[in-house]
Amino acid sequence: MKPHDLCLSRTLSLSLWNVSPHQGRATYSDKLFKFRNGRFEDLLSDDINEHRDVANRMAGRSVACVDRKGTGRYAIYIANYASGTVGPHGLIEMDETASDLSQGVIALSSVAEQAGVNKFTGGRGVVVGPIVSQTLSDVFCDNEYGPNFLFRNNGDGTFTDVAQQTGVEDPMQHGRGVALADFNRDGKTDIVYGNWNGPHRLYMQQNNRKQKFKDIASQKFAMPSPVRTVIVADFDNDNELEVFFNNIAYRGPSANRLFRVSRREHGDPQIEELNVGEASEPEGRGTGAVATDFDGDGHLELLVSHGESAAQPLSVYKVNQGSTNSWLRVIPRTKFGAFARGAKVVVYTKKTGPHTRIIDGGSGYLCEMEPVAHFGLGKDVATNVEVYWPDGRSVARPLEPSEMNSVLEIHYPRDEEEITATTEIECGHGFALNENGRCTGKLTGFVSLLTKTGYENGCKSPSL
Repeated sequence: MKPHDLCLSRTLSLSLWNVSPHQGRATYSDKLFKFRNGRFEDLLSDDINEHRDVANRMAGRSVACVDRKGTGRYAIYIANYASGTVGPHGLIEMDETASDLSQGVIALSSVAEQAGVNKFTGGRGVVVGPIVSQTLSDVFCDNEYGPNFLFRNNGDGTFTDVAQQTGVEDPMQHGRGVALADFNRDGKTDIVYGNWNGPHRLYMQQNNRKQKFKDIASQKFAMPSPVRTVIVADFDNDNELEVFFNNIAYRGPSANRLFRVSRREHGDPQIEELNVGEASEPEGRGTGAVATDFDGDGHLELLVSHGESAAQPLSVYKVNQGSTNSWLRVIPRTKFGAFARGAKVVVYTKKTGPHTRIIDGGSGYLCEMEPVAHFGLGKDVATNVEVYWPDGRSVARPLEPSEMNSVLEIHYPRDEEEITATTEIECGHGFALNENGRCTGKLTGFVSLLTKTGYENGCKSPSL
């Protein structure tokens, strides 16, 4: 089950996708619930949608929200598990001309073929964000019994699969949980995912024009396991990212694992396995996990769900370390006031430079993370924040010391002709301010995207 904002407002919708049988046609259809008339009602069962071929009756694994045209309106990407030529990946969205929001009438259309994503495979995990595009929403799918997909957004609502040319096909493995991050803080989006009883991957996007990825997973990191969910988060707020692998006790114990991935100025990030404590759950039948701030204290909790082959209760864990570390949480909003899934948030700090988070519209496999950019700061101080929406619009503003350890909401810029001035930036160690007033990594070549509103690929984006 995943929440999203299909109807362009703060009204919550819920999508339920079926996972039975294992592949091909299912015995019942997906559900898409909207809260209306004082209750949750299934949009796919509405009379207007009954004959529009949108009630997916295939075995599905993951769903994601995709602002494919940069309009602030989401389509729903469905990673089906095909059987031969039955059950391609799906994409549905609201048909604006046939809908009447004032009357609660929402007509849906299947646009997977039009968008170029109706491919057949054993679909598993899905993540959404500006992966190889600067701001447009791309889609990465790690699959089973077939190559992965990396759909680059063409800027017109269609996609091109560039997985082979970027080096992330991994055709002999069986993907599960997947997440996006910028581990070496070079401004490029990296991909980390787990393969079912196969080598786990940490694909770093290389700093060149070819947009190639390189797997830098260490031997311990890559160690095969019956993995389900993969989470990237800063659990102890120490200014470095951790990667959590949630495993299922499949044919024997299989402990969850935790790694810290730290930026190094003169090479690939350092990967260090950490003691995950009670959250190791060697006998846990893990089926999903999420990191979120349940109690609002600025420190992430870890929730792990269990089931499938045995009934086990939910687990909730809190990290003991880092209680005095600073933090910042940023919530970007769309022009309609919804969570801005697909947005990129960059926070600059005095000592360690830029830190990037993607508000992912998918968040992997059988679960979804919170639509909040969480930054652990350690003893560092954040000086500026930048937000980039999928259409290329951007906002930047300096941060005051009093705004540390707080939650900031950043609203979409209202003025269509607004030019966002570059703010004075303290780049931090390993980064330098170039002649254009942007942070450039001395080795990695990180460049702040923010200058002024311009045009690229037929939609608004920052000029470089």
